[in-house]
Amino acid sequence: LSDPTQRDRLTQSTARAVATVATRLGGKTLALFTSRERLNTVAELLEESLRPEGITVIAPISGNADPHDLARDFMESEHAVLLGARALWQGVDVPGDTCQALVIEKLPFEPPGNPLAERRQQILQENGGNGFMDYSLPRMLLRLKQMVGRLIRTPTDRGVVIVVEPRSDRRYFRRLLDALPPGATHELVKLDDLPERLDAAVDRES
Repeated sequence: LSDPTQRDRLTQSTARAVATVATRLGGKTLALFTSRERLNTVAELLEESLRPEGITVIAPISGNADPHDLARDFMESEHAVLLGARALWQGVDVPGDTCQALVIEKLPFEPPGNPLAERRQQILQENGGNGFMDYSLPRMLLRLKQMVGRLIRTPTDRGVVIVVEPRSDRRYFRRLLDALPPGATHELVKLDDLPERLDAAVDRES
């Protein structure tokens, strides 16, 4: 998203989605980001909206923040949301009911300008393949599956995953189901309808 207006809209939508979920659940929400800049901005917005609700916002204050320390603070807080970038995509578990919802700020495609990724896509194209469908999309789905794995670790785990993504009209969007656990239900929801749909999902699980 190179358009500043689009970036700002995504940031605002993500903050609104996290606030909606966290308010409904009393915290217990993990939000994962592809951009540290958007993470920092959303953290500031959530401080304003969630602090008055008694919900703590836990976010890395520097790129050197230990993800395990952040996860521990999250688990030790009764009402909190945890924001994280790539360091929290894998290798950090939040067991039990501490985390009941996951908000993913944007599909984790490879950032543009990676020469190795571009070269691999070029080789695929030259050999009759499709650089996007055969390389970029599968790698994105693998990262997405890792992100979902922060919430769903065992067959008995339950939770809500929300992907805040403006490109839902793309044909590949249906492939997101490949990153979800077998049997997971899904639906495309407008942000304005999220509170109602979230209530319905939570009621089904209770």
